[in-house]
Amino acid sequence: MIALALAAATIACVVVVLVGVPGAPVREADARHIAYSSISGKLSKMPQGTSVASGSVYLYRWNGSSWVSLGKKATSNQYVYYTISGVPSGYYYHVKASKAYGICQSGQAIYGSSSNTLDLRNPGSSRTVAHIPLYFQRWFYC
Repeated sequence: MIALALAAATIACVVVVLVGVPGAPVREADARHIAYSSISGKLSKMPQGTSVASGSVYLYRWNGSSWVSLGKKATSNQYVYYTISGVPSGYYYHVKASKAYGICQSGQAIYGSSSNTLDLRNPGSSRTVAHIPLYFQRWFYC
């Protein structure tokens, strides 16, 4: 009986600790209330403002101390728009993009940038727009 009460108290302690950590998974009881969002936008090369097709876009989430890659990637389409679907609400997000121009032998210009912080803590925000301006980062030679 004492062992059973001790095990129950330990489990309750662990649940309280996990739920209080920023970026921790939602409790099973709250899982049915999770809303999913999509983050979409347009890529453009700056300062010219020209459109960027086939740019790579990556999703990051704030875990309470740093930005962590979620392994979700999108590519801007022929119309320069991208969409990342199935993003759980309840967190802060960031999207980063990059695009390489040029030929390896003569050098490639790497362009990249990131969005401002996207606040998806409100389950009502089902669609978020994040246009990403790409700026010159560096030259790359192979």
